[in-house]
Amino acid sequence: MGIREIALLAALLSGDVAAASELWLVELEGEDGLTLEMMGARVERGSATVWREGRPYGGPLRPGDRLALWVEEGVALRIEVQARLVAGAAPWRRAQDRVASVGRREINLIHLGRIEWDERVSWVNGSAVDLAPGRDLVLTRTGDGLLQQIEVMTPIS
Repeated sequence: MGIREIALLAALLSGDVAAASELWLVELEGEDGLTLEMMGARVERGSATVWREGRPYGGPLRPGDRLALWVEEGVALRIEVQARLVAGAAPWRRAQDRVASVGRREINLIHLGRIEWDERVSWVNGSAVDLAPGRDLVLTRTGDGLLQQIEVMTPIS
């Protein structure tokens, strides 16, 4: 491992690179070695190291893997395979999840928990009518953590 790789690894572990990028919490749909495909998005894999349980992971990525991706300008900087999605207070910018239940101006999601929305939210491929248990959504937040967009991936036909 060269000095450049050590410096990049140190930056990743210290959070410097992650702080300059967006955190995406997504489920992998496909990967061809060059790109990672998720619902409604594609990211270049680049030379990002894959991590699992805090250690470099040499195994393959598989469709259905839940990933935490640190993405900058369409390129993955860090890839972390998660046994289960741990969102908590993580400052995610894009996340994919399934609706568990719906309340007035709030959605309870399987992994992310309760997410509130208001009239400023833009809708893609659907509307509030499409919010029902089992629906797949892709959510986008601003840098300040405000819900900005809800993309309905499985709209009512």
